[in-house]
Amino acid sequence: MRSEPELVLRRFHFERKTKSVSDYFLMPFNVGEATAEVRVRYSYDRGSDTDPNVIDLGLIGPGLTGFLETRSFKGWSGSNKQEIFVSRNSASPSYYPGEISAGRWHVLLGLYKISESGCSCEVRVALSEVATEAGWNKVAPAAVPASKPSAGNPEWLKGDLHVHSHHSDGELSVESVVKEAQRRGLDYVAITDHNTTSQRGEVAQLVQPGLTVIVGEELTSYHGHANVWNTSEWLDFRMRSQEDARAVIDEAHRRGLLFSINHPSSLWPWDFRNVQGFDCIEVWSGLWFAMNSGSLQWWDALAGEGKRTTAVGGSDFHKLEEQSAADLFSIGTPTTWVFSRGRSPSAIMDGIRSGRVSISRDPTAPRLTLMGKNGQAVVSMGDEMICRRDEEISLRIDARGAHGLGLRMCSDEGYWDALIVDADDWSHITRTTVRGRGYCRAELVERDGDWRSAPASDVEMVSLTNHLYLKAE
Repeated sequence: MRSEPELVLRRFHFERKTKSVSDYFLMPFNVGEATAEVRVRYSYDRGSDTDPNVIDLGLIGPGLTGFLETRSFKGWSGSNKQEIFVSRNSASPSYYPGEISAGRWHVLLGLYKISESGCSCEVRVALSEVATEAGWNKVAPAAVPASKPSAGNPEWLKGDLHVHSHHSDGELSVESVVKEAQRRGLDYVAITDHNTTSQRGEVAQLVQPGLTVIVGEELTSYHGHANVWNTSEWLDFRMRSQEDARAVIDEAHRRGLLFSINHPSSLWPWDFRNVQGFDCIEVWSGLWFAMNSGSLQWWDALAGEGKRTTAVGGSDFHKLEEQSAADLFSIGTPTTWVFSRGRSPSAIMDGIRSGRVSISRDPTAPRLTLMGKNGQAVVSMGDEMICRRDEEISLRIDARGAHGLGLRMCSDEGYWDALIVDADDWSHITRTTVRGRGYCRAELVERDGDWRSAPASDVEMVSLTNHLYLKAE
């Protein structure tokens, strides 16, 4: 047995033209039969404030390394960890414990930002025959089984679909994330770390968490972000083209997963807008004024084209703020309400898939629902109402705890009704005429300025429903 680790040292210099060929660089190294731990440390020239370098870190075990071919993915930490390790029974957060198989491994470098002058990078790999056994988990995480929808009375569940832990660039452990979600009064929380599902090991060790914890992955490419939830294994994130995005969506669907585009705004754009087939759009990320009106506008435009997707919200939570701003920037800002026939992750996914979802700015804000009636037919958010052309239909809006707020009705023809909510337990019936294929939805806003007709970018959103789709025959 070697007393000292075997060291592998490589130095690279990346130019911008390197990134134009590929966003990812693979550094191969060989692992022997006696190796018990692989440890990687890297450093790089950070560039300047105006022209920075950012290189991300990942690790792949023996076998295929290509896009959607990798089967021995060991983890991804982005640029938030300069040193990581994996062994049979333990690993750094973001990485998976497991057998250290002999063969050719690869350090995976993500060339996120390369400055005009280029970027020098050094990678050190230490191969030890003795594992340190110091990490986030002492048991290799088993795959999360696909849960069956639990039978039960349908109910509205409130939660957050976009939260990070220390398994990516969040600051809290999984247990601390769950405690914060409980403090906020949520029924479920989805932990969606960047390009990894290693958090599932900690989730599996939770004892009576008191709420539903959903393991997810935020697919964080350099051309846009997307969530998948209730995952059983890692899904490749290395999308660089429209064809790549289509292939990842197809693979998510093959696994029975929903594919949700995250915060598709000018700040974090989704470059694959010509690719269809995704299931959800995160139209509300964090505080409303941050960047959300453009996401809402795109979602509405897709519905006007007859493309049905579910609107969801997510806090994109990373860390606790000081007490004065703790709730304003915490888990549950905003809150996604799902009408679910059970509290299992699968039941919640089924509720999202149906479109019976509304969003509020926090867990205490009003929940808003929308139903439609045409003769004896009653439909809800996410459903399609088929009518005769120019037929008048009834719409029922229900809000709880919304006294004093402004209600606005919106369709593919714009805003067409606005009134003040005058009770806490409030219902309202309005009517509209169906002229072709379209949609309608409702939203609650603060009554500031010209709130009745102002665009979504100029109001403080409190709650909004999903679309109810209309079709005239």
